[in-house]
Amino acid sequence: MSSLDDSLVSDAIVRYIGEDRSPFPLDEISAVRKAHANEGLELTSMIVQTLVRSEAITPGEVAPSDDGLRERLYEKLRALFPGLSEQAVRAIAWRWGFLNLR
Repeated sequence: MSSLDDSLVSDAIVRYIGEDRSPFPLDEISAVRKAHANEGLELTSMIVQTLVRSEAITPGEVAPSDDGLRERLYEKLRALFPGLSEQAVRAIAWRWGFLNLR
């Protein structure tokens, strides 16, 4: 169990992925460390654990590949990570799409 606040983890994930700052997802730990210098390894570990779990979602789990895929993916991510903000869920989904649908 983490001692980190869900809003801090959410912010760190968005910064790490780089949504709204890049045309493609980043793995930018420096952006996280700059904003949350005192959180260290626990925050980095939470980001990695969250992304590893999200990457385990297969396209078949949110199939079919139609107009509803995005919302099904959001629902899956909300169920896996109920404490994360909507912005973090969108960022993770955006990254997932790049990894699985391109």
